[in-house]
Amino acid sequence: VLNCIDSYDYVYAMRQQQYGASLTDIDRFLLFTCWEYMPVVVLPSQSSTNSLYKIDSIYNIYDELLTRFEYALDQSSSITSS
Repeated sequence: VLNCIDSYDYVYAMRQQQYGASLTDIDRFLLFTCWEYMPVVVLPSQSSTNSLYKIDSIYNIYDELLTRFEYALDQSSSITSS
């Protein structure tokens, strides 16, 4: 997990998530695997207006990841019960 968190792909996936871009399966894997370990210091901001250092942005990302993760879990359980 720590290698994933420090990877360029993880930082890229976080930026994709932040800007609402569509995510690949690999992006989703990295985010769902690492979301509770997200180090703020690994995510440098481009400017003060879109900074991930703001706590509200971090909470929004956590909420979105948790919602998507729960949705994915619901989908997988409905597939296996069919």
